[in-house]
Parts: sequence; structure tokens; C-alpha cells
Amino acid sequence: MLGSLFSQFPSAAAADRARGRDPFEPKIMPRVVFDALELALLVVGYWGVDGALRRQGLSRASQWLGARLGSKRRGLGLALVVLACSALAPFWSFRDVPQGTALRLLALALIVPLTWKATTRDIDVVLGDLRLGARLLLLASTAAIWLSPAFVVLSAFLLSGPFGLWEHHSTLPMRLTQALVAFVCLAGVPWGAPLFGDAAVAIFFLVAIVVSHYFITALAKARLGQKWFSWVTENRLHHLAASAYSWGWARFLPWNAWSRVVAGVRAAERPLQALTFALELLAPLAFLHPRVAIGFCIAWSVFHVGVFAISGLLFWDWVLADLAIAATLALMPGVVVERAFGATALVVGLGLLALFPLRHRLWKPLPLGWFDTPFTQRIHWQVRGESGAWYELYNDFMDPHERLYGKVHGCFAVPIPVMTYHLGEVWKPELRDAIRAAGPDPARLEEVRRRFGILPRNERMLERHVAYLRRFFAELARGARKHVLPRRLRWLKAPGDQIYYWGDWPAYRGQERAAEVRLVYREEYFDGRALRRLREQSVCSIDLTSGEAPEPVRELTPKELDDYLLALARGRLIDLPRFGGGYVQGDDGRLGEGAAAGR
Repeated sequence: MLGSLFSQFPSAAAADRARGRDPFEPKIMPRVVFDALELALLVVGYWGVDGALRRQGLSRASQWLGARLGSKRRGLGLALVVLACSALAPFWSFRDVPQGTALRLLALALIVPLTWKATTRDIDVVLGDLRLGARLLLLASTAAIWLSPAFVVLSAFLLSGPFGLWEHHSTLPMRLTQALVAFVCLAGVPWGAPLFGDAAVAIFFLVAIVVSHYFITALAKARLGQKWFSWVTENRLHHLAASAYSWGWARFLPWNAWSRVVAGVRAAERPLQALTFALELLAPLAFLHPRVAIGFCIAWSVFHVGVFAISGLLFWDWVLADLAIAATLALMPGVVVERAFGATALVVGLGLLALFPLRHRLWKPLPLGWFDTPFTQRIHWQVRGESGAWYELYNDFMDPHERLYGKVHGCFAVPIPVMTYHLGEVWKPELRDAIRAAGPDPARLEEVRRRFGILPRNERMLERHVAYLRRFFAELARGARKHVLPRRLRWLKAPGDQIYYWGDWPAYRGQERAAEVRLVYREEYFDGRALRRLREQSVCSIDLTSGEAPEPVRELTPKELDDYLLALARGRLIDLPRFGGGYVQGDDGRLGEGAAAGR
């Protein structure tokens, strides 16, 4: 079976295998040398693909070439990339790639969900539909992946460039896609030497990318407290469940019902936290055996489902990516997959992680570690219709800015110091303890605010936000198209990732013309039994019935807002020396997101 499979490949290694010879016989060179060369080439290849795609090098090069050809048309660079990939496609098939059948399925498993997400997002009515052509092109390119690896390259280019899908919840499948692009480009070329005779090194590298995203999170948790296990013993996971309800998750249930969920989490939080920490800290053990890796991928997927259930944070992209890797390991020929694992793979994998992602080199998974608190601080958007009815503007209606409005957007309108981040997160044990000790006592919380708080008020950002909202509602009133899908097909839209779609008032969906928008700052504290509202303050009111709509203005990106807040918080709400620049610089996903939004 393996002989017939490898006989399809053009490399010398494949030809040797087809004739029943091992290309790694000592007469050529030891297998370990081939593996080392292949891994080094794949690392360099990933670096090159990252520069070409995420860092937009290919886009800039194609635009430069278009300018040299005497054209100033904006879409010429994209057209040149499309033409190049289309021209290569007839001469480049998955038969030219080791284990091409399994890798083709993996490419589809990674890219189809990303395409679904990118092409079904709402239109920003302020800027208009700027991606209609790119949307159709991405759909066609994704479908054509079945025909040629060239369309894996094109799809990755479109997802990185026109759609800017490098955002936190999509970074794992995007990085896996880049690794796949690097491998098909390296292995699909007839090198004339016995390199890339199989996909073992590619499998190892893909597993390393997945492992890094969980392992770095365990290290972040290990550094939070005085002891490496402080997060396990001192965090209060049930505070996250209560804060998520305050933020807008599960508000379709009455508090009496959700409080039972909070109580259940509280009863099991120490074992749940220990299990979470173990799944992340022991992630490198996935290098030992393919069955262990499959088990970890399935366990991580279940973990994400649990996180969603109690917090409303939906990492569906990561779930599908983990399951895609697990399925690929199961479908690959055993002799190939097993070569990618073992004690040596564990040692090399730990070295690779220490050399690159843990130092925020090559790819930069975000170290997600914090303490949960019972105290939330958030801006809410309330809308008064022309009929006088009041609604709330939830973040799902603000798509494609669903993530921005679901986190801490509008914080620049808050006129008093704040102490917590999204869902009541904090990083300092002393701040965590001070908030817990203060309880729902406003006077004691004011003392904590004086000691730790930062003032996020920024008039320039607020002015920009007001201009965006005025233009947004003016375009809605004119009947601007907001949804890509027709009404009866909107159930096919890809899910969001910040599922905070409910609250005190009915959701505003454009059911009537808006007359006023209010930004309301709210503080709530979970006292162990109920959420107590400590502050409800209108910080900005926008009259939509008078004056002309301003010129279109781009909305802030999550990266811009996070950079602004982290610059204020560093040294006061969060200490970073042991994390280097990881938090402040953000991961490479958020770079792409901001770049894309700025186009």
C-alpha cells in the first residue's frame, strides 16, 4: 500500500520507496540528518510564508510589480497573485505532495471554516461592502483546493490580506494553514534529492504549533502567583461564570437558573482548574505518540466547549482545528505518523518551543493567564427608537466588530479609574485579593480604585467613536445593506466568538429608526448569591435626530484598544518583566487584524 502511495511522488525518496528501498540507508546519509534538514527547511519556509502572507510581503511585492508595469489600479496586485496561482495549478497537484490525500483533507478542514467565517460576516455599513469581489474569489479558491495546492496558497493569501483574519480566535488555524502552505511549497517541488519523502516532519511541525498554544498558557498561569500552582489553588472559576452573566452571556436564563450553574462550578472549581492546568502544562507529551496527540486534541476541544458553557467565550475555530489535526493523525499511514513521534520528538519539540514561540519568535501564541474576580466594569450601548422604546445594542449586531464590542470597547468614555479587564480579569494577586476583600462595599472598592485604578478616558477616541456611531445609524436609516446573507439564510452565518448577546433590554436590530444612543457605564459585583449593581452612569449621549452625519470613519480595532489600555496598565494593573513584550506587543494575529482593518 505504501509503495503504491509513494510511487505518485516525484522526489528521489519517493522513487526509492516505490522500488522497495529505504532512501535513508546509510549509503546516502543517516535518517536523522534528513529529518534535521527537513525540519530546518520547514522552519525557514514557515518564516518565509509568514513574511509573504501575514506580514503582507507578497501583497506589497505584487503591488510594486503592478506599479512597475505602469498601472495604479488598487486590485492589480491581487490579480497578479490570482493569475500566478491559477497558472501553477495545472502543473501542481496533491499527488506531488507526500501523503497528499490526507493533507488535502486537512487543508480543507482548516480553510473551509475560515472561509465560512470571512465570507459570512456582516458588512460595515459605515465603510460599505469593500470585499464583494474578494468574497467570491475566496469561495472559488477554497472550492478549488481539491484540485491543486496552488489554491491553498491563494486561499491563505486572501484570508491574510483582504480579510485580515489574523485575530486571536482564528490564529491557531491560520498558523496551521501557513505551515501547510510552507510544506506543500517545499515538498511539492522535485528537489532532485531524497528530501520530504514523506510528511513526518510536517506532522511534527503542525503538532508543535498546536502544543505551543496550550503550553504557553500554562506557563502564563504558572507565573501569576507566588507558587507555580497558585492559579490552581487560588483562582475562583465560579467568578468567571458570574461575571459572564453580568457581561451578557446566558441572560436568556433567569438569574435563579444561572446561579445554580455558578454554584455547580464553585463546587467543582478546584478539580476543574487542576485539570485545565494539567491539559496545558502537559501538552508537550503529545509529541510522544500519535494516540497521545489525538487524545490531547480531543481533550482540548472538550475543554473549549466547557469554557464556552460557563463564559460565553467561543473558540469554535480552535475546536475544529484541534479535531482536524486529530483526524489527520488518524488518517495518515501509521509508518509515517509514528516517525513524527517518540522520545526524540519530545526533546526536539521542547527545544523548538523554547527557541521560537516561547520567546515570541516565528509565531507568537498569546499567554492567556489571569485571575477571575467578582467585579465587572463595562460600557453598555442603549438605543432609544423614534417610538420612545428603549433597546440595547449588543455586540452581535455590531459585526464585523463583534469581538471589539464584546470586550472592553467604550472604556475611553469612562470618567473614573477602572481596575479590571474583560469579564473581571486581573493579573496581580494583590489586586485580586483587594477586590475580594472589599466585597460589594462602594467605599472599600473606592480605596482599591485609588490604589490600583487607571483612568482610561480619552476624548479623542470618544470623539471618533461618536462619529462612527452617528454615521452607522445614519446609514442604517438610509437602508444600507448590512448582512451578506439574505434573511432566510442568516442561520448559515458563522458563529461569533464573544457571545454576549443578551441583557436587561430587548436587542436593537434596526426594527425602527434610532433617535438617541447612550453609553452607560456599569459596575456589578457578585456577592456569592447575586449580582449587585453598584453603579449605572450615563457617560455619553448622542442625539441622532439633529445635524448631518459625519464623514465615514474607521472603527478602532481590538489591537489598537488593547495597546492603549496595556500602555496605561503596565506596572500598575499588570507587571510584565517575566513575559517580555508578549502582552504589550500582542500576538502576531492581532497585528494582522489591525493591518487589515486599516485598509
